[in-house]
Amino acid sequence: SLKHQHKSFIFLKFKKIVSSIIIGFVLIFMCVKGLEWWIETNFQSTLNADPKRAYNITYKELDLSTFFNGIQLENIEVIPLDLHNQTSINAILNNAHLEGLNLYGLLFEKRLSINSITFIQPKFKISLSPDRVQKESRRSIQSMFSDVLTRADITNFNLIDGSDLLSESNSNSTIGSISNINIKA
Repeated sequence: SLKHQHKSFIFLKFKKIVSSIIIGFVLIFMCVKGLEWWIETNFQSTLNADPKRAYNITYKELDLSTFFNGIQLENIEVIPLDLHNQTSINAILNNAHLEGLNLYGLLFEKRLSINSITFIQPKFKISLSPDRVQKESRRSIQSMFSDVLTRADITNFNLIDGSDLLSESNSNSTIGSISNINIKA
């Protein structure tokens, strides 16, 4: 009977340890899923937080990498907020890959810090008023990139296989186009 009590005691101890391990895994899983949910629901508002921004960035899907150090955005649009501006740029990207996400900065400082961002096959549509074509197109592209890229501390920027379509805003007639744009900065 003493031997039976000893086995029963060991079994209860084992059961308690296994239960603690299972509860620990469940808690870790719940914390990870909660963190994923928080990032997915707050990333876009953090990205568009600056009230002085000229463009809104929207996307259809956000996928986090396994250890939260990267984000894949899909079906992205960069849309001007001032629709009465004489020059406007709309950008459509199939996807963007953000690597080296500083999770602490995002969670506690509401600040984006990213090691590298890669835009894959972006398509830019630039609509210009007829009298501003030459100077405005260059300045507008620089302004849009500046607006988008200053939303985060970014170490490396890559644009792969981009294209531009320039058109007149009042007639929508095409002025020119550029393809196979690749940038590393």
